[in-house]
Amino acid sequence: MRKLLLLLITVVLISCTSNSESEFNYEDLTEIELAVELDLSQSNEIDFGFIRNIYLDSFENIYVADILRNSILIIDQNGELVREFNNRGQGPGEYLTLAQIYVKNQSLYIVDSNQLKVSEFQIENEFGDLTHVEDFIYPDRAFRRVVNFWPWDNENYLFVFGESFSPHDLMNQKYESLELFNKNTQEYTEVYKLPQMEYFRFSNSGGFGIRPLPFGTKPVFNFSKGEIFYGHNSELTINRLDFQTPSNSTQVFELTSEPIPVSNQKRQSVFEDEYYISRNAINDIREQLPDFWPLYETFIVDDETNIWLAVNREGFREGELWWIFNSDGKGLYQVKLNEPIIFHTIRNGKAYGFSESEFGVQSLVKFAINI
Repeated sequence: MRKLLLLLITVVLISCTSNSESEFNYEDLTEIELAVELDLSQSNEIDFGFIRNIYLDSFENIYVADILRNSILIIDQNGELVREFNNRGQGPGEYLTLAQIYVKNQSLYIVDSNQLKVSEFQIENEFGDLTHVEDFIYPDRAFRRVVNFWPWDNENYLFVFGESFSPHDLMNQKYESLELFNKNTQEYTEVYKLPQMEYFRFSNSGGFGIRPLPFGTKPVFNFSKGEIFYGHNSELTINRLDFQTPSNSTQVFELTSEPIPVSNQKRQSVFEDEYYISRNAINDIREQLPDFWPLYETFIVDDETNIWLAVNREGFREGELWWIFNSDGKGLYQVKLNEPIIFHTIRNGKAYGFSESEFGVQSLVKFAINI
């Protein structure tokens, strides 16, 4: 009887495992092409710095938040610069540090992490004319980094905060938290929290300070059509958040994939002459640097609620291979690109992202999705 019971348990476990794994085989994904419609890296008219966000307004203009220029570049579908919005200052509608933007229909939101302020603008027309609506100060508890921002409803903002860091606590466990901020009560409600472990090095030139290394593990939150999706790039699992009861959140899909080892050359790059690290931290960092790359770089949800996942696999650089799933977790397509592209917005059959040259120069790229 005992042997029979053990046999039944084994059969159940095997069947459960094989069912979950047999639902997806990346080789069965239909490969589709993305045709380049716009590549501003070939143009000398716009010099991009560091792209933080890319959004579209209701006039199909492209809003690019460039945090190095500390400006918002408004670009039409032909790649022409409509205007550059640079409203620096401390007055109404002005900002000092462009942390995040969000565009929805005919509204633009700007998060100023220096003044802890969210400014809302009405987008008046296709020429990028903006009318200031209101400013709102959000109180901060620990000078946290604003990782993501979305307006939730008329009374609430959604923030993703990352914990601050210093040279003295680089290796300590930190978290990114999704928090709801009520504008009327001035109160935060923590909705969900996930761990992050980013590995930092220090730049001794250019004044950039502490830079994160590319193989840190991190949570990724995404907002689409009023739904929040989240995952952690240390595992190939994407979830749909139950906003009212986070413990009831549903898993969209979970995949198995072999991780890619971090090469000795990449690990050694942390200690190259171009960078220096606190002598007190160097041994800890050397011991704790990860052995494997994260399983994916990021994911984005398009306007049809399909999930685009930038997968890290052997033979592809980060952002060259994308897998696409529907909102129920069914594998649909895969995209193989000739260069790394990180997408920010996918809408109306177009994918908008940025490329980065070997010298670290970023630029806007738009693709037509051919299915």
